[in-house]
Amino acid sequence: GGGELRGGEDLEVPPMFRRAAALSAALGAAAAAAWPAQARTQAQAQAQGQGQAQDGDGRGSLAVLIENDAFASGTDRNYSNGVQLTWRAGYSEAPGLLRALGRQLGDLVDLDPQSFGASLGHVIYTPENIGLTRAPPDDRPYAAMVYAKAGFAAQTEDRMDTVELTLGLVGPSAQGEWIQSNFHTLLGARDPKGWDDQLGDEIAFALDLERRWRVPLGPRDRALSADLIPTLGLTLGTLRTEASAGVALRLGAGLDNDFGPPRIRPSLAGGGLVRTRDGLRVYGFAGVYGRLVAHDLFLDGNTWRRSASVSREPAVGDIQAGLAAQWGGLSMAFTQVVRTREFKGQRSDQQFGALTLVRSW
Repeated sequence: GGGELRGGEDLEVPPMFRRAAALSAALGAAAAAAWPAQARTQAQAQAQGQGQAQDGDGRGSLAVLIENDAFASGTDRNYSNGVQLTWRAGYSEAPGLLRALGRQLGDLVDLDPQSFGASLGHVIYTPENIGLTRAPPDDRPYAAMVYAKAGFAAQTEDRMDTVELTLGLVGPSAQGEWIQSNFHTLLGARDPKGWDDQLGDEIAFALDLERRWRVPLGPRDRALSADLIPTLGLTLGTLRTEASAGVALRLGAGLDNDFGPPRIRPSLAGGGLVRTRDGLRVYGFAGVYGRLVAHDLFLDGNTWRRSASVSREPAVGDIQAGLAAQWGGLSMAFTQVVRTREFKGQRSDQQFGALTLVRSW
């Protein structure tokens, strides 16, 4: 985070939204666990029938994602900061090693890759009071992770299936203390003092499966149009194990250019290749997203050694809203997120902001 701003109160999510998040996650558990066996055949049939499938060959993008609690609440707690750089292009342009990985992952979930993405990223988590020398045992542990990710997608006009493999290094070697301390020194914010109690070094992985639909609410060719983006997902691994579901409502122009702005996981994210068109296109969006969490390394602690840990909440929900704009090959989006409590004893829901910049070609 960018250093805590005193005097503000955190926004609480009403109980009705908590129940909605839990319900949507339950739906994800039921639907995402059974990945359709005919995903490859259906995607190819839709692409051939519509003649407008976004197969991505000859197109690509470079995206910079920055997420920070200072963008919203001005606090420094829980999910404090995340950055990610993503390169996306047609599957034929992927390096040989990535194409081989794409074939293996595609065979695993019956998906025929049409585009790929490669990402590098870093995330930081902290307890509520970063001024204490010893981290409180009943608060979120200090943790940082540096990671690499390879993802593959099959995309048509109205649907996108993705599979992503994340490999991360959690612990002191991720340099979370150095990054946060120096950034706070630069801003003149208070120094985080409890990093000696952070999670230990551990290599972690996660396999993410996700399906998104694009459901138009009226004609697509209007200057002002609307659509829904329902999402189902399943994550397996030592990093996270969870089922998820969500839906986003979008209103504006250029909705068929993408499936929404990309985000750092876990999130109600868009992604995929972006159509580039002349002129300015702007849309607003809002959504809800729920997760049923069976494992979270950042809360449960290290897998193979003793470490700090807390008792996680089994259901977590996000409420988000934002604005996205595209001018030719340049896109920008800003999202405000309110996330419900992730562990027992967490005093309040969390707010953070997400900034996305994309250059497409």
